[in-house]
Amino acid sequence: MELLKEILEKIEAPLVFSSKDSFKNLPLIKDFEASMTAFFRHLEARLEKYSRQVSVEVQLKNTFLTLKELIPGFDKLSLENKKERIQEMVLMLNELKHRAGILSTDISHIQSRQAVQKLNSYEHDFEKLSLPVRFIKGVGPKISLLLEKKGLITVEDLLYFMPRRYEDRRSVRDIQSVRSGVRETVIGNVVHADTKMYGRRRLYEVTIDDSTGLLTAKWFKGNHAYLKKIFKKGMRVIMTGEVSSYLLGKDMIHPDFEILDDDESGDNLLHFKRIVPVYSETEGLHQKYIRRIMSHVVDAYSHHIKSPIPHEICKNRHLGDIHDSIQSLHFPAMSEDVEAFNDMRSGAHRRLIYDEFFFLQLGIALKRKGNFLDKGIPFKTGGKTLHAFYEILPFRLTAAQKRVIGEIEADMAKGVSMNRLLQGDVGCGKTVVSMAAMITACDNGYQAAIMAPTEILAEQHYTR
Repeated sequence: MELLKEILEKIEAPLVFSSKDSFKNLPLIKDFEASMTAFFRHLEARLEKYSRQVSVEVQLKNTFLTLKELIPGFDKLSLENKKERIQEMVLMLNELKHRAGILSTDISHIQSRQAVQKLNSYEHDFEKLSLPVRFIKGVGPKISLLLEKKGLITVEDLLYFMPRRYEDRRSVRDIQSVRSGVRETVIGNVVHADTKMYGRRRLYEVTIDDSTGLLTAKWFKGNHAYLKKIFKKGMRVIMTGEVSSYLLGKDMIHPDFEILDDDESGDNLLHFKRIVPVYSETEGLHQKYIRRIMSHVVDAYSHHIKSPIPHEICKNRHLGDIHDSIQSLHFPAMSEDVEAFNDMRSGAHRRLIYDEFFFLQLGIALKRKGNFLDKGIPFKTGGKTLHAFYEILPFRLTAAQKRVIGEIEADMAKGVSMNRLLQGDVGCGKTVVSMAAMITACDNGYQAAIMAPTEILAEQHYTR
């Protein structure tokens, strides 16, 4: 939207033009009403916007309305009446410009203050997101070391530490009603836990009872000593896994499980009776503990995440709010589709994926702009050495290789830095294309080097 000063200047211009040299240009003015009406429409919109930021004084509004009333019927007036009307409009416009100047100063001060407040808000957000994990409630030195091993150093790292999958624990079933071949969630008390031998195979079994039936969890692999240490008779446990039915009962093979504390019940909405996030684990840091930490971090800090992507872009792309998306990714609502979350097709996933691509494209664009600003060395291409190289090759270059070499030569001939990625399948001829570029550089009196990711490949480059 145009600035107030610019609109007033557009209104003033035809008035000055028509009144100069004793109104000699006045007869030349056509469609005065239509033009001025359009200008006043813009002026009214600007004043309306300003009135939402500061209190626009009554006198300014009255001056504006009085000036606006002088426009209708102007085109039909006699020449003398037009002169009088324009003189009156010039006086009113000068008054309006004076009062608008005061208003613009007030607006400028407000906008400056708002900019400072916004900057302070961003600094506060950055400070909160940069908080080391050891200072988070419930995370001490021992847990912070475990988190740091996973690369989770700050609050922001935790907020972007996304679940690797999601468990649908919205429905906790009685053992008697679980369905064979279906992934189910059950809660029960441990009635038996021990290692068993089936021939030469050793497995660890835990049987739970929920008063409606028995279910046995079996682990053929894994750390049996660890399982024996944590499972005790009488403790309550929640298990999720695919159910198998057989003559002697029901079982789950390698189920996910959590030990329930004495104060936890089926009404605890963090660990079950909901879509539950499952994070990658590290030894000594179990799912339930990670979930508690993440619940606190998301509630206390996720609102500090800000996205610089303009609101209009997000609206046009049907993207959700970044804060809401992060909350949803860690703890999806009961109504969400768990499969969409596991397949990373949810709206929350889409928002974060869009952000990643947006900043990738922005980075590439800024890099490209920087390359144009950076001075490069314009090379002469197509030298004799390069043609001699082509002659000694035991094969002919393909059309694609010739095309890419031509594109690279065109870049090297420019006076700006070249930044190019050459991508292709194994054996497609990337090395010979790179060699052509190196020869061009050497032909111009410069040096070139080729680097290889492995010793074997480096030897191949050297010997062949």
